[in-house]
Formats: sequence, C-alpha cells, structure tokens
Amino acid sequence: MWAIGVLAWTAVSACEDSKATSLVVCQQFASAQEFCDTHFCETTWTAVETNQAYCDSCGLGTHLAGDCGDYRVLAHMGVDSGSSYYYRRDTGALVAAQYWSPPSPTGICFVARTEQFSPPASCNTRMYAPLPGWCSADAGSGACADGGASP
Repeated sequence: MWAIGVLAWTAVSACEDSKATSLVVCQQFASAQEFCDTHFCETTWTAVETNQAYCDSCGLGTHLAGDCGDYRVLAHMGVDSGSSYYYRRDTGALVAAQYWSPPSPTGICFVARTEQFSPPASCNTRMYAPLPGWCSADAGSGACADGGASP
C-alpha cells in the first residue's frame, strides 16, 4: 500500500510541476474560516505547522509541506486523489485549496476570499517534506486521537 502511495505521489508531483499558468476557476468563500468550517482545514500556516494530525503515523495519507512562489503549500496525497492548500507566505493566511483526482490535473478549486487565484506555474514538490511539529518524538499514539484538521 505504501508503494502505491509513493507512485501516486510521484504522478501528482509530475502533474503539479507542469501546471499551466492560466487562471483557475474557483468557487469563492467569504473567508478562510467559512471554507474551513465545511472542509476541515487550517486557516493559518501557524496552525498547519503544529497540527500533529498531519503525521504519517495517523494513517491519513501522506502530508508534505513546502514553499512555492508566494505561497506555503500543504499537500496531501491519498492513493488516487490529492489536495493542495495555499497559504500566503507574508501573512500565513489560507488563500485557496485545490482538490484533484484522475483524470483532471487541476480538479476543483476553492478560494477563501474574493480575490482571483492562479496556482504558481511550477512548484518543485520533490522538495516538500513533513514539518518538524507534525510528528514530535514525545507525541505518542495519542497525538492522532487528539484530533485537529485533516484535509
């Protein structure tokens, strides 16, 4: 199962690396809070950095994070689908989220404000990695049971 996840992540990474720069049509939400209330996500990058629900040991798929253009990105890869959450690097605020599954490389997009969103032309997702605050050595198995958002 792990190998399938790695293969799927590789496929999505290649797809994300080659996204066009065209404007993506996104469903708009008035605020990040409104979006996250229905899609169970974090409204700020600070919350992402410390949410232990993103630790692989929780069995929720692979979560990785990295910088891409003007954004910090939280990427999630399941067996046959994935998502990317885009947070502004300057403020840490959630701006948009994209969900995809085959055969659509851009899938569904949501914007957490009334601004336009266009994903960066290219992101080096091979440089994405788990964040240190996700899987602390002293967290134990209770870290996953404590909850937290899990896109």
